[in-house]
Amino acid sequence: MSERLLYLGGSSLRKDDGLGPSATALQIGDKAIGVDCGLEILPKGRYGLPDFSLLKSANLKLSALVLTHAHVDHVGGVGQASENGMFAQGAAIWASPQTNAILPSVLNETWGRGLGQDYFSGVNMPLDMRKNVPFGEFEILPGIRAFTGAAGHIPGALYIIIQTPSGKRVLFCGDNGWHEQEVVGGSSLPDGIPDSWLPDVIAMTDLTNPSLTSFDYELESGRLAEHAIDGFRAGRIQIYAGFAVGRVQNLALKLVRAGIRPVHVDGSGVQNFRIFKENRWSPCDRDFSLEGVEFIEGGTAQREELLARGGPLVIVTPAGFGDGGPVRYYLERGLENPNFEFIATSWLIPGCTMERLLQKVEKRALVGRFTHLKLEDEFSGKGKWYEVRCDASRFRLTAHGGLGETVEMTRKIVSRRGKGLEKIVLTHGTQGSKREAARHLMPFSDSVVFGNIGTIVSL
Repeated sequence: MSERLLYLGGSSLRKDDGLGPSATALQIGDKAIGVDCGLEILPKGRYGLPDFSLLKSANLKLSALVLTHAHVDHVGGVGQASENGMFAQGAAIWASPQTNAILPSVLNETWGRGLGQDYFSGVNMPLDMRKNVPFGEFEILPGIRAFTGAAGHIPGALYIIIQTPSGKRVLFCGDNGWHEQEVVGGSSLPDGIPDSWLPDVIAMTDLTNPSLTSFDYELESGRLAEHAIDGFRAGRIQIYAGFAVGRVQNLALKLVRAGIRPVHVDGSGVQNFRIFKENRWSPCDRDFSLEGVEFIEGGTAQREELLARGGPLVIVTPAGFGDGGPVRYYLERGLENPNFEFIATSWLIPGCTMERLLQKVEKRALVGRFTHLKLEDEFSGKGKWYEVRCDASRFRLTAHGGLGETVEMTRKIVSRRGKGLEKIVLTHGTQGSKREAARHLMPFSDSVVFGNIGTIVSL
C-alpha cells in the first residue's frame, strides 16, 4: 500500500519567498487525509492557493481534512478545495470547536475577495462537513488512528499525529507557540505526546520565525502596555491594528490588565472574542474575564460617537495590514489628526497600508515636514491622498515559537525515542528559513527535505 506525503502548499507559489498556503496530504493507498488548506495573501491584491494537481494526477480525493487552526493561511482555501471537487463522498473536516466556529467568517471573506465561483459548493458544503476533533486519541478514518494535542499559538490550535497502516507515526504541526499569552497557554509539544505516539516523521513545521533565540513575548507586550499608558494619559486616540483571530483578543486583555479601561474592540474581533470565551478545547485554552472590555457593535454610528468624544480612547481592531476592515474607517478619519496614533502589532505584507504608514511617519521625522499617504481601495486600486499628521508605531507580538524552540522540540522527541527521526519535511517558511532550519535539524534525522509545493515524499 502506497504511503506518501503530497505537498499542495508549504511554500510561496514563487518558491523563493513567503510562507505559502499551508496544505499537505497524507496518501494511504487509495485514500488521502489532508492537513490544512490555506490561502496565501500576496502583495498588490494577489493570492496563492494550494495546488490540487498532485491529488488530481493520483486520482485522489480527501477522505478527511484536519484544520490546525483558524488563520486564513491554514483554512482559507477550503472553499476552493470543495469547488474543485477535492472531497470524497462522506468526507469530514476535523477541527477544534473554535476553528469550526470561525470557519464560516473565513470562507465568507474568501468569497468576498472574489475567489469563489459557487457559494453553495464553496461555503455551504464545507460547513456541513465540520466535526469537532477529539483531544487525544481517536479514529480519523476506519482503521486509521490519530492523536491530537495543543499547539499554543491561538485558542483551539492543534497538532496531529497520524499512524499509517505500516506503523509509521507522522507528526503534522500547524503554527506553534510555546510562550504564554492572554488567551492561550504554550504548546504541549512534545511533552504532551505519550511514548506510544512519538513520531517517526515530522511532515509539517512552523518556520515563520527563524530566530534561534526565544521571543520574549512578555517583554514586548510590557513595552506596548507602557506605550499605551503614556498615550492614554496624554489624552490620545490610539488605534491598535491586529489579526482578528488571536491578536485582537490578546491586545485588549493585555491593555486592560495594564489598567486602561475601557478598551474598545471592533469588527470581527468581537465575534472571535465570544467564540474563544464560550469554547475551550484543551487545557491550554484560557478562561478569561471580559471586564474592562467594551464591544463596538453599533457600526459607523457608534464609531462616530466614540471619536466625537475625543481622547483618551483606545480601540483594538482588525485588520492588521490596514488594507480593509474597520481600521480603514479610523485611518480615513485619523491620518490628518495629530492626536491620533496607529499601532501595528502583526506581521505586515510588504507594501501594505500599515507598512507604508510607518514609513511615511519615519520619513516625516527625518525630513521635518508632512508626508502624504494614499489610501487605496482594496479591490479597485482607486484611492485618496491624505496628509500624514498622525503618529504610528509598531510592536511585534508574535504568537509563533522560534526555530530554536522547534529544534528543542525535535531534540526532546529524539531523546525520548532513543534514535533519530526517519524524515523531517520543512514547510511554512521562506527558502532562507528552511535552509537555516535544515542546518540545525539534520543531526536529528536521517533525511531533511524541503516541502515545497509539488513535492512528493515517500514514507
